[in-house]
Amino acid sequence: MNVASFTSIRATILTPRPAFWLGCVAKDMKDDHDHASLEERSANIITIQNALVFNGINIESSSKLTFHASPGNIVDKAHSAKTVIDASGYTLIPGLIDAKVDADAAAKSFQLFGQAGITTVIDSSSGTSDSQVMHAASADAPGMPSYIASGSAIAGEHYDANLTTLVYQRVQTVGTIAEVDEIMASRISISKAPNFDFVKVIADLPGLNNELLHYVVEAAHRYGKLVVAHASSLESYGRAVIAGCDIITPAPVDGEIDSDTIKALVDRGTVIIPTLVLLRRLFDRQDGALSEFDTAFANVGRLHSAGVPICAGTAANERDGVAVPFGKSLHDELGLLVEAGLSNADALRSATSVPARAFRLLNRGNMNVGTRSDLLLLKGNPLEDIHKISQIHRMWIAGIEFDLESNEGVVCE
Repeated sequence: MNVASFTSIRATILTPRPAFWLGCVAKDMKDDHDHASLEERSANIITIQNALVFNGINIESSSKLTFHASPGNIVDKAHSAKTVIDASGYTLIPGLIDAKVDADAAAKSFQLFGQAGITTVIDSSSGTSDSQVMHAASADAPGMPSYIASGSAIAGEHYDANLTTLVYQRVQTVGTIAEVDEIMASRISISKAPNFDFVKVIADLPGLNNELLHYVVEAAHRYGKLVVAHASSLESYGRAVIAGCDIITPAPVDGEIDSDTIKALVDRGTVIIPTLVLLRRLFDRQDGALSEFDTAFANVGRLHSAGVPICAGTAANERDGVAVPFGKSLHDELGLLVEAGLSNADALRSATSVPARAFRLLNRGNMNVGTRSDLLLLKGNPLEDIHKISQIHRMWIAGIEFDLESNEGVVCE
């Protein structure tokens, strides 16, 4: 990625900054010694009332939520608000998290994610340079979805892209412990920006041997980084679990997952990102291979029934032949998870509180006081009909209202 491309993408994604942003001095919302008038203190505070409130875990007893806007966090309901929104007949939920995308350097994806109610994007497939560009673009665009990434996946020197369920176009291959140490040191140095929030490793074979897989996980944990493993087969799942990977994707496609592996996943608290919408896309396009999707689909039901945490992720990408749309595919994923056995509430948790906890994003995915005001106001009730998740009435990212109709930031080819 050259400098010109980087500049172009940043310019494309940037939206006009609100007037408050220029020269604004941050104020502590809890400062009792603030001498500003009551009107000034309440000017950027919004209260939503009379909504059905699902806080990412369960339904709130109160139908009221108050937050500091432009930008801001959720505040105590006792705060005086200048703007009060009557949300009778609507449902208020935390902003959605897509726990698995492959955005490359597609600046237009931010607007598409936002239009689908996605306030946080987690990319564990794009290459290092593309991830850096996207991370910088998101950071410079207030009111757009935030972006979290691993950079290039780590694979063994005998990695064969044609033998995985998804071709990783950009990987860093290693054959020795010294090479693992070199990659980790360079990524941690870069991540001080920050750019790399966790480590992605490919556990499918041929690839890393058991010793190197264990060492990658150990090294990442030593640096305080989570490890997400790509493991599409039962054998790979076993390897990933034994190595101590924190998160595994996708659901296994080559057979029924056994009770011992399920128990190990539960005991270790390992999280699964099934990416059913991608698996359906992959195997629908291959003659006679639909049964592999059926296998993965059934495995999701078994994993969920046993208590394995499930995150909603799409592997959204623009690759020829396997493309999955940015944004709206998360709604499809939630529908598939419900069909696989999750309740509507569990499906909503899989795109809010569960990925927030899994990726240590404790400032989002719920509605606790002090967390980011990433919020969706929906027409209807997705707890009764999961497809209502697509009926977004209004949306805020860190307190900044998102323009659901605008195409600004979209690259037209």
